[in-house]
Amino acid sequence: MKTLRHSAPFALLALLSILLTACGGMMNQGTQTGTTTQTTNNGANQKTNQNMDNGTTANNGNMDNGNMQAITVTPDTTGNTTAFIRTGKATIDGKQTSVLLTSKGFPIYYYKPDTTLKSTCTGDCAKDWPPVLAGQGMMISSSVMLPKELSVHQTTNGMQLFYDGHALYTYASDKQAGQATGHGDDMEWFLADTMVNVMATTNNGNMNNGTTNNGNANNGNMNNGTTNNGNANNGNMNNGNTNNGTMNNGNMNNGDMNNGGMAPVISIVPGTMGNMNAFIHVGLATINGNKVNVLMTNKNFALYYYRSDTMFTSTCTGDCAKDWPPVLASQGMMTINSSTMLPKRLSIHQTANGMQVFYDGHALYTYAADKDAGKATGRGEDKLWYLVGTLL
Repeated sequence: MKTLRHSAPFALLALLSILLTACGGMMNQGTQTGTTTQTTNNGANQKTNQNMDNGTTANNGNMDNGNMQAITVTPDTTGNTTAFIRTGKATIDGKQTSVLLTSKGFPIYYYKPDTTLKSTCTGDCAKDWPPVLAGQGMMISSSVMLPKELSVHQTTNGMQLFYDGHALYTYASDKQAGQATGHGDDMEWFLADTMVNVMATTNNGNMNNGTTNNGNANNGNMNNGTTNNGNANNGNMNNGNTNNGTMNNGNMNNGDMNNGGMAPVISIVPGTMGNMNAFIHVGLATINGNKVNVLMTNKNFALYYYRSDTMFTSTCTGDCAKDWPPVLASQGMMTINSSTMLPKRLSIHQTANGMQVFYDGHALYTYAADKDAGKATGRGEDKLWYLVGTLL
């Protein structure tokens, strides 16, 4: 009994020691668990933050870097809203930009890999990006005057519309007018800007059948009354043949008639196709035994050019202009339309005679002695005056 009495305290102390050790272990384990939880949460936070940052970076890539976002395009309500090509306003990279639209208000795009007056998006590509095509005999017009030139050229896709030398397309995925979803696709498709700011690198400054204009199509002047310093496309006209500032070296419509001598009266048969209300009409004349398409007024009087003129200038003024009245645009007229699509360009430029009409850089005139429509009596006069052939 004595031995047990002395042993009890030691047994109690040992039991307490075991219990304290166990509690300490549990406390340490709880502390470690809490730390582990905190670490896990911090990891989750870091992962979340990383994902958010990546998302921000992706969105900051913007549209021209290939990350597509739907862009709202608001059609302009001024001008001829039934024209084949319309304009609209879009905000791109934070800047309001004027872009091209179809007559139905769908956005128009260009394809960066294309080169001047070429379309490389054909076949399956053209199913996703339908080319803008002109109908048979269609006159291409725009709702407002554009700073660059619209033209139609034969491509694999058909008679495709071009703007400043760039083939134009729509996007099959644009299901709603005024919504552009294709801008930046594959970093190759972009909305067609009316000023061609982004597109300048794709056409290498080329326009008008591949003739280089030092980066500007028609030097940026279109129907604005400027003379381009007497040079049309830096001296290049007629499919890239340099005229050295003169007009075809005096040759037009397969050369002269009797080397410029006065010719008999030439009958011109007015065309009956196309827009009969147009300012310029086209007729058919027989010159040197060849059938030639020539320009006429909308009253079917013959149009002439003056061999002494240079590019975008008119030297027939004063008394000369009384005998050879210049063809002038009416007040406020900004563009000149023709009854059918012409292979060369009609434009308006300020001369001493007023706002005179030009065709492929040639000032146009009528002849006061032509008293009857469809009868040209002035061809070959002074070996300086000739009918205006559509092909020059």
